Amino acid sequence: MILLCDLMLAVGQGDQANAFFEKSLLIRERLARSEPDRADFQRDLSVSYERMGDLMLALGQGDPAKAFFEKALQIAERLARSEPDRADFQRDLSVSYNKLGDLMRALGQGDQAKAFFEKSLQIAERLARSEPDRADFQRDLSVSYNKLGDLMRALGQCDQAQAFFEK
Repeated sequence: MILLCDLMLAVGQGDQANAFFEKSLLIRERLARSEPDRADFQRDLSVSYERMGDLMLALGQGDPAKAFFEKALQIAERLARSEPDRADFQRDLSVSYNKLGDLMRALGQGDQAKAFFEKSLQIAERLARSEPDRADFQRDLSVSYNKLGDLMRALGQCDQAQAFFEK
């Protein structure tokens, strides 16, 4: 079903994409409710919420996007707390913070964007230190620095922007 969602969005049929996303989301919500202790069902639901947030953002609907991103964040935080040594859960949490940071930046709420980006950066730094040979963790760290650099530049704080970009 997700592939149909992506296809409809790619060909500019946002309403059709939304319909497919909603069907997929209903299935994932039902599965997560049926077995709330299954981390894989919870994680899948979180991803679905993020995808719905992405769709709402693409359709110019900031408030629904925020609601979906916040739902995804709640699940990611819960999973990361339940198993703090699982790098995949920590990375998912970092992604959720970045999604909300991107949204807050787009809405002109620089301070909130910065707070989310900084939370994501803390996780990215910890993961990159824990496994310095993992290219994906190094890339995530670079993305975090770039997001903060871009935000600082947009806020007119060029010295801070430069420091992030140099990292």
